Amino acid sequence: MVNLDKKILTDIKTYCELNSLNDVDSFINKCIKDGFTLDKWGVGPFLPKSQIQEVPVEKIVTKEVIVEIPIEKEIIVEKVITKEVKDEELIIELENLKREIEVKNLTIQEQNNKIEQLEDVLEHFKTLTVNRRTEYLRSSNLKDTYLD
Repeated sequence: MVNLDKKILTDIKTYCELNSLNDVDSFINKCIKDGFTLDKWGVGPFLPKSQIQEVPVEKIVTKEVIVEIPIEKEIIVEKVITKEVKDEELIIELENLKREIEVKNLTIQEQNNKIEQLEDVLEHFKTLTVNRRTEYLRSSNLKDTYLD
């Protein structure tokens, strides 16, 4: 009734010989029955009803609670208070310090300009080195030397 391929039949027979199984037909019936059961019911535990036990499941419930906490924030306000100073030495020292700050700000600005110029030169050299790539033909042999 069932037509099996010759290759499958020979494989089953050699398996039965290697495992010392004498009744090949009952082995084939068992394999067909097991395969049909798997196909029909799927893969799962086939335990007798006496071995099936109910397992209690513990559920962990997490709740997210949002609580608003008022935060006190310090606000710092800077106020400029002008006061006339009558001490001339302090006024002269203040003016000297202002001039020093101006001179230092000028030197900082000059150095920033130099840095920008040098970065432009560096970018120029970077573009030159990146674009200097050689392309060879696929058929060229780089180990050969060129003779005139």
